[in-house]
Amino acid sequence: MLKLLKLFCLIVIIITFFALTGFVFYDQLQLHLAILVIVLVLHSWRFSLRNSWQMILILLPFTVTIFLFGAFFQIIRLMGRSDWLYDSLIKVIYFPASFLFTKLIISLFTYQDVLDLPLKNDLKTDIIFLQVFIKKAFNIMPRLDFHIRMHPLMQTKKGLSKNFFILCTFPLSLYIFLIDEGNIVRQIYINRLKHLEEL
Repeated sequence: MLKLLKLFCLIVIIITFFALTGFVFYDQLQLHLAILVIVLVLHSWRFSLRNSWQMILILLPFTVTIFLFGAFFQIIRLMGRSDWLYDSLIKVIYFPASFLFTKLIISLFTYQDVLDLPLKNDLKTDIIFLQVFIKKAFNIMPRLDFHIRMHPLMQTKKGLSKNFFILCTFPLSLYIFLIDEGNIVRQIYINRLKHLEEL
């Protein structure tokens, strides 16, 4: 019951965070800056300063692209709006802060917490697999980003063009990796479970 309460509290924290920062106080730039600093400190304390810096570097092409689009929309006065640049600045801060915050909250619910939940074993297994995939995604992101940037096709591109291709390639590469890795992990699990049952 305590683990279920913990899970419920973590879900409430995430929902509250996105409700307040993404809707109620979305237009408060200084608040977003303060939240980003706090999240970076907590994330670095939970993991490491190096890990936080790697995540920021990985998210950099996305944030830069968001800012450039906002600047462009500001220049052409898209839809008659004159606040595109301000809105883009908020998104540039909000995107990494919300990403790191979600990663931090997910890490607080361990495998042992999942096992102690009053749920069916099949559902527990699915939750654990989901946690494994999420952790694998966070762990592989720095290496995946490195290999994408070192790819021969990327060496001929520079500036916005390079960031655009990274922006398109990175999520697809991560998705393909997780699908393949997920099939392998699940197959290993099924084989080992079958072997234990035979014993």
